[in-house]
Amino acid sequence: MESKTIQMGGYNIKMKDGYYVIKEQRISEEGNSYETMSKTFSNEEYTLKWLSSNGHNSSVEGVLFELKEDYFNNWNTQSLSRLRTANKRKESSK
Repeated sequence: MESKTIQMGGYNIKMKDGYYVIKEQRISEEGNSYETMSKTFSNEEYTLKWLSSNGHNSSVEGVLFELKEDYFNNWNTQSLSRLRTANKRKESSK
């Protein structure tokens, strides 16, 4: 499961399976845009350190909070959906 992707200062940042994933946006010599291989961080602290060492300021904290909120909202929605499906199967088997 993953959160929405937020573009910030040449990077695409999202949360996937509980990890922060960052990919840099680049342009090839032919003029095509592409993303570099992803950098994966296990927690917010490491993510903030890496982003600040790459020139991003404290506004990054708000972006990471937004991603975490979106990720857990999606997780809760999917979990609720699975629970409802399991309950329907259980009721129909009675």
